[in-house]
Amino acid sequence: AFLGFACCDPLDDIFQAVYGRKTERDHRELLFRIYDKLVRPVKNANDKITVSVGITPLHLSNFDEKNQVI
Repeated sequence: AFLGFACCDPLDDIFQAVYGRKTERDHRELLFRIYDKLVRPVKNANDKITVSVGITPLHLSNFDEKNQVI
């Protein structure tokens, strides 16, 4: 029983992901294997959730100031 537990330990999957032994597909499978879409961060299931997303450019390779084109 101990060996079966060690082989399927979610912490082992997380450690492998952190230290680079996992591929993007492995990361996705790990995250969604334990994902429950019915769990929401609200007390009332009918409450709305506001999600804000922002983008910050880290580098501009070309900027045309006259035409304002990036």
